[in-house]
Amino acid sequence: MFRFLSNLWHSIYNYLSIIYPDTWVNNKGRKQLLSLEYYPRQTEPSFTGKYYNTDEQIQVLTWNIHHGLDWLMREKLAEMSKYLETAYQTVDIICLQEVDTSLEFISGIGMINQATYIARYLGYHCYYHNNLAILSKAPITKELEPIEIRPTTSNSNKFATQIIGCVIRINDQDVRVYNCHLPNDISGFWQWHGITNTHNGLLSRVLDDTYNRYPVIITGDFNSIDLFAGIRTLKKITTITTGHHSSYPVLLPLMQLDYILTNGEWIGGLQIKSSSADYNCHLSDHYPIKATVSLCKKNNPIIHHKFGLQGYH
Repeated sequence: MFRFLSNLWHSIYNYLSIIYPDTWVNNKGRKQLLSLEYYPRQTEPSFTGKYYNTDEQIQVLTWNIHHGLDWLMREKLAEMSKYLETAYQTVDIICLQEVDTSLEFISGIGMINQATYIARYLGYHCYYHNNLAILSKAPITKELEPIEIRPTTSNSNKFATQIIGCVIRINDQDVRVYNCHLPNDISGFWQWHGITNTHNGLLSRVLDDTYNRYPVIITGDFNSIDLFAGIRTLKKITTITTGHHSSYPVLLPLMQLDYILTNGEWIGGLQIKSSSADYNCHLSDHYPIKATVSLCKKNNPIIHHKFGLQGYH
């Protein structure tokens, strides 16, 4: 019953947003770039070297920014950038969903989009693709092949769904970060498909990464509650954020759709120490979620858990 009511509320809320056509939402989000006073705090990433060293823990944030618009469709991209700067100065990795990456030309600056605008404002490295972005203080050393979930008519579709990933070098370790935006469907099939697809699904990627002893962080808007098969399957091989943080919608937060997970239980590290949602932030239709993650000790041996990693591969 709870799953049905949650799905029904999610579907109604998204149905109401259909009164704003995709092209209108995207154009409104993109035009913000042309109207903003552009004063980047950093023109280049603060950490340009090959290595990035920090304490034995890192801060990770995930946030669906709704194309720089709040739930009333008001332009909030500048406020979002200031929020990320002031409220989360210690964040090492920021994963954004529904970020408009259609390039616009700004005089004196060049080609820019919402992802690079925020990254330059904060002085972070940035990797973006198809409405998803990963921002990092540490160098991004490799971009991983995106995981396609469901065909879309256009990369600018506000409901475009995909999973992107990259490799970030922290404390002389290669940490793999995945940023997800799964489909919203009342059956949960496409969410489950994107996670468990044996050809190129998130589950097979994480299993392969874990077998090869790579630390993995998974974030994003899963459009799934804990009762969905996709999330239940993913939680079998990951450690999820501590506690329950209802993140959607800001109008009446009833569901946790946004998650931060790691494979730390398997490799003896990279565990989530604490997490929280900022219920004072109403700049988007989702609340941001933040987690403190402890780093693995280098060369820590892999732990073979009940799922049977030793027999995998």
